[in-house]
Amino acid sequence: MQNTQARYVILLGVLVFGCVLLVAFGRPSAASASRWPSADSLYEVAGWWVGDEAVDSQIRDVHVISRRYVRTALSSATAPPSRTVAQLFIRTNTEAKNVYRYGGDLAFLGSGYSSEPAPPDLLPPGHDGYIVRRDNDLALVLTAYGERRGLVGNGPVGWGLAVFDGLLGRPNDYFQATLFVPLDRLDSPAVPDAVALADTVFQRLAIWYAD
Repeated sequence: MQNTQARYVILLGVLVFGCVLLVAFGRPSAASASRWPSADSLYEVAGWWVGDEAVDSQIRDVHVISRRYVRTALSSATAPPSRTVAQLFIRTNTEAKNVYRYGGDLAFLGSGYSSEPAPPDLLPPGHDGYIVRRDNDLALVLTAYGERRGLVGNGPVGWGLAVFDGLLGRPNDYFQATLFVPLDRLDSPAVPDAVALADTVFQRLAIWYAD
């Protein structure tokens, strides 16, 4: 409860400070076009095959970039190899509202999935995710939100910083990175593999946008 109150106090402070700066420096300037990393090397992770990018352009210059990952590993000398498939989605735009308002599970809810928060014991501390289900399909969804300052989330701090940018007329790139990983069961060995993949790729995206 105290953490929630502290976040709202921070947001209020950012808004007030932003209003003062708006009065002092005038109206914001026009936003530039959306951008994202296209180099294959940024997405290459040891032990994973990664496919080519696919780009979906939407209204308001919102872009959704996707790449497919496949991992094949031997669990033992006698057992057949296990295969993990993952789909990476990057939603990016220069307007925070076109990115931050979309929950990581929203796209899958529109495809007939139901969603619930991942059990606390499924993911390492500091990681949040969703479990989505549709008929006999089960999947883990991991999501991060960021901009040029790093992975700031889409809570009060992230929104407050976005308001601050808008009031100052300072351009920024906002992005949502989502990893969708089909599972055969909740305790699947694919879960730690997916978490490690998400940690690596999400951090690389944050570094690229910070440059």
